[in-house]
Amino acid sequence: MTLPKNLKNAIRVILCIPVLVGLFVILEGLKSAMSDPGHLENWKLLIFSITGYILYMPLCFLLAKWLNREDDRPGQLLNDNSTGSPSASADNERILELARANPPQCLNSFILKQNSPLLEQLKITDTEIAYQLECSCGGTHFKLHGFRYPERERNGNISFLAPIVAVCARCGRESSVFDDDKDGYDARIDFQSERSDPHEPRMLDGEFQLAVSFEHSMTDDEIPDFPELTNGHGGDYFTWITVYGQKDGEEPQNLFDWECA
Repeated sequence: MTLPKNLKNAIRVILCIPVLVGLFVILEGLKSAMSDPGHLENWKLLIFSITGYILYMPLCFLLAKWLNREDDRPGQLLNDNSTGSPSASADNERILELARANPPQCLNSFILKQNSPLLEQLKITDTEIAYQLECSCGGTHFKLHGFRYPERERNGNISFLAPIVAVCARCGRESSVFDDDKDGYDARIDFQSERSDPHEPRMLDGEFQLAVSFEHSMTDDEIPDFPELTNGHGGDYFTWITVYGQKDGEEPQNLFDWECA
């Protein structure tokens, strides 16, 4: 169940009230106990107040953490600001609006960030929407698994072929990032892309922070032809995907890109 944002904010305020009241009671109890050290009841009240405060704080912390994770639930956004331009062009503004409201289902296994130092380093166009990936365990670094694509390899660089899988460096969880048989415009309209014989599996060396950008080049006048766009699948009809990776202390690099339409 997803709580409304206003209700969650109200709960946060309510959680803070006992914290402030508890501090006030403890300070007053300490003042009373110090003013009359021989009065045993004052010391009992002070100890009772401190004990209650200590017991409440873990509960407060757990509830606050749950509310934050509810905000950051997998496949949803960590903030309301989009990396892409809010008014990319007159002919696909609605398409981008629908895509921002419903991120691609291929990223449902991740927590999605739309603002981060990594994203700020990328050159995202007006028709793209980008997310940095975070594992549900809180991990931000991944190993990337795919398949070698020799036809696109030049100068010794390894090129990838889908399906692309990210393996969390923290908990080891494997999560699909993109499979061209299931994800993107062509997959949504059941267009079967031509894929050659199976290629050699490949795990890139090192651990990366990962960001994924999706290009949406459909136009608003196509929306009536695709009812799913307005039924929770606005982000699933992307026409190009790019996966970026950044090792600690290095510049971001393009690890994978694929035309999906």
